[in-house]
Amino acid sequence: MKKIIWAVIWCALFYLAAYMRLEGILAFVLVSGMMAVILFAASCYLTSVLRISFRFPQEEGQKGEGIHVVVCIQNPSFLPISRFALHICYSYDGSGAEKEGILQGMVPAKSSAEMELILLPRYCGVVTVSANALDIWDLLGIFCRHVRELGSQKTVLLPSNLSMRLDTVRLKTDMILLLEQEEQKGSGNIPPDVSQIHPYQEGEPLRFVHWKLTARTDELMSRQFSEETQPLPVLFLDRWREEEMDLLQMDAFWEIAAACSRGFINSDITHEIMWYADGDFYRREVSHASQCLLAMKEAMLYGQECRDQKQRSEVLDRMYQIVGRGVPVIILDQSLAIVRDGVKTAQFSKDSYREEIEKRWTSV
Repeated sequence: MKKIIWAVIWCALFYLAAYMRLEGILAFVLVSGMMAVILFAASCYLTSVLRISFRFPQEEGQKGEGIHVVVCIQNPSFLPISRFALHICYSYDGSGAEKEGILQGMVPAKSSAEMELILLPRYCGVVTVSANALDIWDLLGIFCRHVRELGSQKTVLLPSNLSMRLDTVRLKTDMILLLEQEEQKGSGNIPPDVSQIHPYQEGEPLRFVHWKLTARTDELMSRQFSEETQPLPVLFLDRWREEEMDLLQMDAFWEIAAACSRGFINSDITHEIMWYADGDFYRREVSHASQCLLAMKEAMLYGQECRDQKQRSEVLDRMYQIVGRGVPVIILDQSLAIVRDGVKTAQFSKDSYREEIEKRWTSV
């Protein structure tokens, strides 16, 4: 509206100056018109050459701490940018964008500027950070060019530090029986396989020294044997759902999954987190909190949702075959239920899961 008003005033001055033959005012009006055209062209040029990129100092954020985003604005032209406003927003897995904030500043000619912003998304999961609008003003701040959809980048917001109180008596009993069966099957004097040969390090047992290879290489070499893998209880993330899941339920799913894994860790139970994606199964051994968060991150980024009941049945059948007979499998599905051996042992609510995790004992 301001531009229209100024254009009307300029045209009126030009007409009056020409009609009354006021050469000084006419020259001023013509010069100001040329300056306006130049400033408008400069703002268009700066908009076309400006480059914007995102950088995350940390690969992921955690709920409650936010996501740190560094926005780099590069100005390769010989004209300085006296003022700009960059609109930053974020979205969850294709959901509607949520406006977060506006970065304002200036960028000298042939230079760049970096600005840090802390986003505070409310829900766990894959977060897409995007610059959905940019306003650039000319040198005198008269004209403003508006550009939309300048690019985006994905990151992950990990769950908070909730920990579930688990009743693991049954689980530990089942694992002891399973290990006894494995020992009976594997009893014998079969020597372990050599997994790696490396230069001898001080403190290693001399019986691990590979004397023949040492003689050939004239360097003391040591053998590293492969360890027999013991079966571990499995936390399977079942991402099957009958209908569209809202953000609150998605957030609760990841929070409960991480809290259950931390419950195992607090009970000194090394376990595996398992999920399905692109026709294959992925497993991550977890014995401390950092491994739990890493597994959550990979499951968020690469896990695949299942909408077909028949496909889900096939996925669960294959999962049990891969895990092996007798290995305890705890399933968390997207209805927020925990299931063990086909029996639901806990049901959480998306609205009050936090209180339920903190106050209730969950049997696994």
